[in-house]
Amino acid sequence: MKCNLKSALISDTTLPNALNDWLKNTPLNKEQQNRYASWLNTNGNDIKEVLNEYFSSDSLKDTITPVWLYHEGENSIATILINQNQAAPEPGEYGSLLAYARAYGYDEKFLCSDCYGQLSCSSCAVEVLQGKTKNPTPKDEEYDMLDIDLDRPPTEFTRLSCQTVVGNEPLFCKIRNT
Repeated sequence: MKCNLKSALISDTTLPNALNDWLKNTPLNKEQQNRYASWLNTNGNDIKEVLNEYFSSDSLKDTITPVWLYHEGENSIATILINQNQAAPEPGEYGSLLAYARAYGYDEKFLCSDCYGQLSCSSCAVEVLQGKTKNPTPKDEEYDMLDIDLDRPPTEFTRLSCQTVVGNEPLFCKIRNT
């Protein structure tokens, strides 16, 4: 599900302790945190319940991996609760951020991929700001592609979402404004 941080009204921002602790440590600013918390309490209640269980016990850690894709241009957050037993096969690497984004219904407007995950462009670049991917070190070919976008030079956190494989650790990623 996707939370539009521009239109999410700030009302009840109370979250269970473990989930609240996680949210306070994200790269979101205070207003964005409050809007996301309010959204979880209104439109995202099912997600809130699963996230609360995930962060407060170990019962789901072998079953799901939470991934947040913050879209800087839209000022929105897609929350994806990835089923670890059903890896998304494509586009890109098996189990990649891009593959999961597509599998969970997020199209080109949300996360662009000009080459359909074939490692021949850099349009699907994201910044992995929290968490560790299954393949934390990019291949040489990925570095080559990251260097071609002069409008969005890579940072130490930049990865191609088609090459970034989701592991067992929660991820918070940013899709930079173009």
